[in-house]
Amino acid sequence: MTSGMLRPLLVGMMLLCAACAPSIQVQAPTVGCSELIPDSWSAPVPSAVLGSLEVGAVVVATPGADARAAAAATALATAEAEAERWQVFGIQQTGQLRVANDRDQAKAEIYTKCAARDATAARSLRPWYQRLFN
Repeated sequence: MTSGMLRPLLVGMMLLCAACAPSIQVQAPTVGCSELIPDSWSAPVPSAVLGSLEVGAVVVATPGADARAAAAATALATAEAEAERWQVFGIQQTGQLRVANDRDQAKAEIYTKCAARDATAARSLRPWYQRLFN
Protein backbone atom coordinates (compact mmCIF):
# COMPACT_ATOMS: atom_id res chain seq x y z
CA MET A 1 0.00 0.00 0.00
CA THR A 2 1.15 3.44 -0.71
CA SER A 3 1.05 6.23 1.81
CA GLY A 4 -1.63 7.96 -0.26
CA MET A 5 -4.02 5.07 0.33
CA LEU A 6 -2.95 4.39 3.90
CA ARG A 7 -3.66 7.84 5.25
CA PRO A 8 -7.44 7.92 4.43
CA LEU A 9 -7.75 4.38 5.77
CA LEU A 10 -6.13 5.33 9.11
CA VAL A 11 -8.26 8.48 9.43
CA GLY A 12 -11.39 6.44 8.77
CA MET A 13 -10.42 3.85 11.40
CA MET A 14 -9.70 6.58 13.95
CA LEU A 15 -13.10 8.15 13.36
CA LEU A 16 -14.81 4.78 13.82
CA CYS A 17 -12.92 4.13 17.04
CA ALA A 18 -13.72 7.59 18.36
CA ALA A 19 -17.40 7.02 17.67
CA CYS A 20 -17.33 3.84 19.74
CA ALA A 21 -15.72 5.48 22.75
CA PRO A 22 -18.26 6.30 25.45
CA SER A 23 -18.77 9.91 26.27
CA ILE A 24 -19.17 11.12 29.83
CA GLN A 25 -22.64 12.45 30.46
CA VAL A 26 -23.11 14.79 33.37
CA GLN A 27 -26.64 15.51 34.47
CA ALA A 28 -27.58 18.51 36.51
CA PRO A 29 -28.94 17.78 40.01
CA THR A 30 -32.68 17.20 39.92
CA VAL A 31 -33.46 18.81 43.28
CA GLY A 32 -32.38 22.09 44.77
CA CYS A 33 -30.44 22.30 48.01
CA SER A 34 -33.37 23.61 50.04
CA GLU A 35 -35.51 20.63 48.98
CA LEU A 36 -33.10 18.24 50.69
CA ILE A 37 -33.91 19.72 54.11
CA PRO A 38 -37.02 18.12 55.64
CA ASP A 39 -40.05 20.41 55.95
CA SER A 40 -40.60 19.26 59.54
CA TRP A 41 -37.36 21.01 60.51
CA SER A 42 -38.98 24.39 59.81
CA ALA A 43 -41.25 23.95 62.82
CA PRO A 44 -39.79 24.99 66.18
CA VAL A 45 -38.66 22.31 68.59
CA PRO A 46 -41.31 21.99 71.32
CA SER A 47 -40.39 22.89 74.86
CA ALA A 48 -40.25 20.31 77.61
CA VAL A 49 -43.35 20.01 79.77
CA LEU A 50 -43.15 20.81 83.45
CA GLY A 51 -44.70 17.81 85.16
CA SER A 52 -47.32 17.93 87.88
CA LEU A 53 -46.35 17.89 91.52
CA GLU A 54 -46.57 14.46 93.03
CA VAL A 55 -45.50 13.97 96.59
CA GLY A 56 -44.04 10.51 96.89
CA ALA A 57 -43.58 10.42 100.64
CA VAL A 58 -46.68 10.57 102.77
CA VAL A 59 -46.07 11.45 106.39
CA VAL A 60 -48.52 9.94 108.82
CA ALA A 61 -48.59 11.43 112.29
CA THR A 62 -48.33 8.87 115.03
CA PRO A 63 -50.22 9.39 118.26
CA GLY A 64 -48.25 11.55 120.63
CA ALA A 65 -45.94 12.91 117.91
CA ASP A 66 -45.34 16.58 117.65
CA ALA A 67 -47.71 18.17 115.10
CA ARG A 68 -45.04 20.67 114.10
CA ALA A 69 -42.58 17.88 113.28
CA ALA A 70 -45.19 16.15 111.11
CA ALA A 71 -45.97 19.42 109.30
CA ALA A 72 -42.25 20.07 108.78
CA ALA A 73 -41.74 16.56 107.37
CA THR A 74 -44.67 17.03 104.98
CA ALA A 75 -43.32 20.41 103.86
CA LEU A 76 -39.88 18.88 103.33
CA ALA A 77 -41.34 16.05 101.24
CA THR A 78 -43.27 18.58 99.17
CA ALA A 79 -40.17 20.76 98.66
CA GLU A 80 -38.11 17.75 97.60
CA ALA A 81 -40.78 16.70 95.13
CA GLU A 82 -40.93 20.24 93.75
CA ALA A 83 -37.14 20.38 93.38
CA GLU A 84 -37.12 16.99 91.64
CA ARG A 85 -39.85 18.15 89.26
CA TRP A 86 -37.80 21.20 88.27
CA GLN A 87 -34.64 19.12 87.89
CA VAL A 88 -36.39 16.70 85.52
CA PHE A 89 -37.78 19.65 83.56
CA GLY A 90 -34.29 21.16 83.28
CA ILE A 91 -32.84 17.92 81.96
CA GLN A 92 -35.64 17.53 79.43
CA GLN A 93 -35.34 21.15 78.31
CA THR A 94 -31.59 20.69 77.80
CA GLY A 95 -32.38 17.68 75.61
CA GLN A 96 -34.79 19.75 73.53
CA LEU A 97 -32.13 22.45 73.13
CA ARG A 98 -29.70 19.81 71.92
CA VAL A 99 -32.27 18.66 69.34
CA ALA A 100 -32.73 22.23 68.10
CA ASN A 101 -28.96 22.84 67.88
CA ASP A 102 -28.35 19.54 66.09
CA ARG A 103 -31.08 20.39 63.63
CA ASP A 104 -29.50 23.76 62.79
CA GLN A 105 -26.09 22.17 62.37
CA ALA A 106 -27.54 19.48 60.10
CA LYS A 107 -29.30 22.10 57.96
CA ALA A 108 -26.06 23.98 57.43
CA GLU A 109 -24.17 20.78 56.62
CA ILE A 110 -26.79 19.58 54.12
CA TYR A 111 -26.84 22.92 52.36
CA THR A 112 -23.03 23.20 52.25
CA LYS A 113 -22.60 19.70 50.81
CA CYS A 114 -25.36 20.32 48.29
CA ALA A 115 -23.76 23.57 47.13
CA ALA A 116 -20.42 21.75 46.74
CA ARG A 117 -22.17 19.01 44.74
CA ASP A 118 -23.78 21.57 42.42
CA ALA A 119 -20.50 23.43 41.96
CA THR A 120 -18.73 20.19 41.04
CA ALA A 121 -21.46 19.34 38.53
CA ALA A 122 -21.31 22.81 36.99
CA ARG A 123 -17.53 22.63 36.77
CA SER A 124 -17.70 19.29 34.96
CA LEU A 125 -20.10 20.73 32.37
CA ARG A 126 -17.43 23.11 31.08
CA PRO A 127 -15.17 22.10 28.18
CA TRP A 128 -12.10 20.06 29.07
CA TYR A 129 -9.64 22.87 28.34
CA GLN A 130 -11.39 25.18 30.85
CA ARG A 131 -11.40 22.47 33.52
CA LEU A 132 -7.60 22.30 33.37
CA PHE A 133 -7.28 25.66 35.09
CA ASN A 134 -9.92 25.22 37.82
